[in-house]
Amino acid sequence: MKQFQFDYHSITTLKRDLDKISLWCKSRVFSHVVFQIYSNSMDKGQIDLVCDVISQNFPNSIYMGCSTGGNIIDGRISNAEISVVCTIFEYPTTQLKLLQYTMDADNAVDVVGSIKEEIKANPWVKAVELQLTTLGVSMTPFCDAFKDVDPSIAIFGGGAINPNLTSTETCIFSNVGGYSGKGVLVLLMGGEDFFVHTTHVIGWKPLGREFVVTKAKGPVLYELNGEPAYEIYHRYLNIQNDEHFIYNTLEFPLFYKRNGIDIMRAPVACNEDGSVSHVVGYRRRREGAPCLWRPVDHS
Repeated sequence: MKQFQFDYHSITTLKRDLDKISLWCKSRVFSHVVFQIYSNSMDKGQIDLVCDVISQNFPNSIYMGCSTGGNIIDGRISNAEISVVCTIFEYPTTQLKLLQYTMDADNAVDVVGSIKEEIKANPWVKAVELQLTTLGVSMTPFCDAFKDVDPSIAIFGGGAINPNLTSTETCIFSNVGGYSGKGVLVLLMGGEDFFVHTTHVIGWKPLGREFVVTKAKGPVLYELNGEPAYEIYHRYLNIQNDEHFIYNTLEFPLFYKRNGIDIMRAPVACNEDGSVSHVVGYRRRREGAPCLWRPVDHS
């Protein structure tokens, strides 16, 4: 397996980077090419342009992507609005299948049912990567619906974010379903010579006293120790309920354990009743979360 990472600056530089990948492919044997596009911009025209150029230069490739709140390329924070990661799978036994579903709070569990049917129909699957729009959708029922999937299959991924953290508009896009503001991308991966290792990494330590969640529903946390959740943030951290709320709370996500795994949830908004809405900042693979992972195309 070979991977190329680069930032998009212009059509000229994009074509130059694609030419380098093409030259590499011509000198090697490979089976699949996957482009993952991460956009720190909601500009659909710009996203479509990048996707079109990739599709023209690699018509048989897979491309998929989502909006982000910032990108990391080669271990550094990128200053570009769009970053691209190209993964080339070399062994002919490797199999990939990309799916895209429209998803909202009403059909999230049904979508998981469809994904599980695809996994069952393709016994070669060893890993499932998810990219999805999460705002407005509780991820708990969605993730719980994967519990009966064979535990040897790695499930991981992450949620799309708007570059403006106060906005609820996010997107995913791919060559199988186009641009969508509500949906999930599913990349099935596997094969005889394909192996996956996942690692659960948080990188944070708990700070301060413990609280009991006394009232919560879906993505809304109403009470901690019987008090409005916002009051806890305000009292101990002096965080104000203003336009800077999300930026201030990002440094102090909620830290708790579920099924023996450390999980963090970052509040994104404070409601009039003192409750806070949150998204999952870090989750492990069995809960549809970002993990450090390394698929190996041959042992």
